[in-house]
Amino acid sequence: MLVVAACGGGSPSVADPSSTVSTATASASPSPVEIRGCVPQCWAGFADPGVIGPGPYSTIGFLDGQLTVTYPDQWESHEDQGVEFSSAPLGELDVHRVLFWNDILPWIADARHPKGRRVPGVPITTSDWLDWLQSNAALVVSAPRPATIG
Repeated sequence: MLVVAACGGGSPSVADPSSTVSTATASASPSPVEIRGCVPQCWAGFADPGVIGPGPYSTIGFLDGQLTVTYPDQWESHEDQGVEFSSAPLGELDVHRVLFWNDILPWIADARHPKGRRVPGVPITTSDWLDWLQSNAALVVSAPRPATIG
């Protein structure tokens, strides 16, 4: 699973400790629940939760309904499906979003496939993705390092 935080333009900066920041926290279900082995393929639905929070929101489709995100105030989501859940502070969906994805495929567009296609020969593993990304001279890929989200 890949978690991506997408924010509008600009460069990284250090947060001002006096500023008010609205952050959401995510957690797995409090007691272990088995996610069906067919997920995400067996859940073909789509949910548009709309305004969510404050408080917990448990996904309907993403991770078989086993992801709970707790919001400090009102956020919005228009994507809760088997392979993606995304949300943003209310009114900022086009500027700031938190994305949860699983089973990400390497994808590329070219003259023969302007809408894109899966890249052949790149297995869906972290090391193979890094190899593929590092092989592209147009990208600068940093060395992997441990990180905590949340």
